[in-house]
Amino acid sequence: MTQNCGGLKRDEDFEDLFSSMRDENVFAACLQETWREGLELLDRPGLGTVVLAGKGSQSGRGSLGVGIALGLKGVQAWKDAGSVVHDGFGPCAMAIRLLVQDDSGEEVGIHLVSLYRHSDWDWNGMEDTWNAVIDCKRAGDVVIVGTDCNAHLGVDRSGLAGAVVGPFGNVWGNDAGEKMKLLLASRSMVAASTFFKRGRGGYGTWRSFAHPHKLYQIDHFFCLGSDLMRVTNCKRWVGNLADTDHAAVILTLRVQKKMKKSVQQQRDVLKKRDYGCLVGMDEETEKRKLEFGRGVRRRIEVNGSDSNSHDKLVKALVEQSLELPRMGKGMAPWYVRAEAELGAVKLERNEAVAALMKARPAMRVEAKRRLREVRGQWRKKVRVAKSGWIEERCNTINNECVAAFECGKKAWDAIKQLKAGLQKTVASTEVPKGTREQDAPSSS
Repeated sequence: MTQNCGGLKRDEDFEDLFSSMRDENVFAACLQETWREGLELLDRPGLGTVVLAGKGSQSGRGSLGVGIALGLKGVQAWKDAGSVVHDGFGPCAMAIRLLVQDDSGEEVGIHLVSLYRHSDWDWNGMEDTWNAVIDCKRAGDVVIVGTDCNAHLGVDRSGLAGAVVGPFGNVWGNDAGEKMKLLLASRSMVAASTFFKRGRGGYGTWRSFAHPHKLYQIDHFFCLGSDLMRVTNCKRWVGNLADTDHAAVILTLRVQKKMKKSVQQQRDVLKKRDYGCLVGMDEETEKRKLEFGRGVRRRIEVNGSDSNSHDKLVKALVEQSLELPRMGKGMAPWYVRAEAELGAVKLERNEAVAALMKARPAMRVEAKRRLREVRGQWRKKVRVAKSGWIEERCNTINNECVAAFECGKKAWDAIKQLKAGLQKTVASTEVPKGTREQDAPSSS
């Protein structure tokens, strides 16, 4: 998937991104206009990873910035390929390598590029960066470029071999589109998004507020012409990964994820259990401790006398511990608390964006009004969800603290949660392999 995000700077932007990727089972997503600073590798435990490249410093709203978000399967494919990142090209281009399997079981490398061509970027600089980010691929890798190219490519219905655009899409082009097609031709690449017919609603991915009568098709997936046969679908998506006025574009590649069967160590399995229910001195906790001990004793008796007492005790403890609930993971707690309400508003917002994309001239004013209204509801729901979660933790502390030096486990848990903060997307401790060229072509 590729999506112009219109900024990824707030807590809720990442909750929106990761919840959408989880719900739609997105393998990987190319992101443009993230408006973030510097080079970042952010992890969301249990959901995925985001690799980002932005300007050295931002001011005001921010500008530029690209990234690639990976779901859990995408993260594994990235690690299988060596966690390679190419991010030395400035704030408008980056690439990673993924390793997957094709239908015949052969390993296939994917050189996935996220590119943002802003309208002020001179074409010489654009061409240098374009060539550099593609040249760092490995021989034989499939090249996929997700981009907001700010160019109108038009269509080619001649049916001649070697055409860089197909017969489907908006028919008009412009000078930027002609230059973009020359770059594609220089690399024997095609705009995959123009080779698949879309139903009602058209092909445009962005509507300019200055020229609302046109729906512009400026977000694309590019690939090598020889790899087009691997693409089974490529078109505008009905949903969104972020609160933005661009529609996302999806691409389906005919490959299978390479899933290595890993044998989990017993210690790793036990680390994922939640032992919090056995910590504390209150009456309910004492009952759970007693039940846990009885369960261990029953298992020792069942295990028989074929091993020594220490081995039997360890085996019983492990088996009983596996009955405990798993550690919580995934979305931030404030988001989980209000996920039903936030999910409903997010769905309305995505529907409002889609309605604006296909609205006829007489209905565009109403469609814009509806989108503004729903975006306002989304921001209000986010504020209420965050405030409600914080207030709930504070009430727990107040209710549990019965004396200056006597606090229950729930109070300390609430304090720990508040100290952890609202954001669950954190900087990764893993250092990716790849380029950090200081002298690479830059668009800044």
